[in-house]
This record gives sequence, C-alpha cells and structure tokens, in this order.
Amino acid sequence: MTNGTAAAMLLSDLIAGKENSWATLYDSTRAAPLTSTHLYQVGLEEAVHFFKDRVTGSEAKEIPDVGPGEDGNIGKR
Repeated sequence: MTNGTAAAMLLSDLIAGKENSWATLYDSTRAAPLTSTHLYQVGLEEAVHFFKDRVTGSEAKEIPDVGPGEDGNIGKR
C-alpha cells in the first residue's frame, strides 16, 4: 500500500508538471543497484550448469539403461 501511495503522489506531480524528489528513485530506466559484472558472471555460471546438467541429460542414453531404484545421475539408492 505504501508503494501505491508513493506512485500516486509521483504520478500526480508528473502530470501537474511539478518536480518530485522521488522521481529519480522510481525511474524505471535507472540502473539497478545490484547490477555488476559479478552478478552477470554468477548468472552465466548458473546458465552453464543448467544447460550441462538439465538440458543435456544424464549419462543414461535410453530408458532401459536406468534400472529400478536408479536414476541417471545418482545411481542406486
């Protein structure tokens, strides 16, 4: 509810042509505070992990290769 009130105040000021000190804080085109090269590096590493581990699949190439009580990555339980 607080954000709704802030948005209403900001929008009414923008429509009326008044300057609002919060306008830069809520500007959708500003850079996010957490945007950094480290954030992109972590995202890339996660994407590579997802692709290698989830998309390419397990070592088992066909369903008969996986026996009862096994899965392709962990083995027997």
